[in-house]
Amino acid sequence: MYQILVIDREKTLKQLSDPEVIDSIRQVAAYIEEKGEDARRYVVFPGKGNEIVLEEGEITYIERENRTTRIYLENGQNLEIAWKLTDVMEQLDADRFVRCHNSFIINFEQIRLFGRAEFEMRDGERIPISRSRYREVKEKFENWKHSYEVPFSGDKFNIEKKNS
Repeated sequence: MYQILVIDREKTLKQLSDPEVIDSIRQVAAYIEEKGEDARRYVVFPGKGNEIVLEEGEITYIERENRTTRIYLENGQNLEIAWKLTDVMEQLDADRFVRCHNSFIINFEQIRLFGRAEFEMRDGERIPISRSRYREVKEKFENWKHSYEVPFSGDKFNIEKKNS
């Protein structure tokens, strides 16, 4: 079944000339321009005989186990480095990443669900949140969430959806 989106051209043009709508569009454009500069941030980690350059956005989560740190990427690959999580965290954007457990750092942009005891990542992995870190994780999540909300004032577009 398909949905057809019906837009009243005259009504939409009238709404677009409303000063509040114009102001909202300007706010959204300013927001996109401001965030666009920070959207791509790169980090460099030493590998085995080379250096690994990653865009922070492609990192899903990082795990430390048995003196090995694995960086899990959104494309399904993972990379191993010899750094401790404390050292890794110093290289990452503190607004985008949080250490949620003694063995894990997650990227807020890669989460699907935030529960009391764990994150579910977009790739389906479940990452624990330690009780001792929950308050800090919750606070950082709220700050992250609010920093990425698009400012838009009101419901100015009345678009009907009709099934056919």
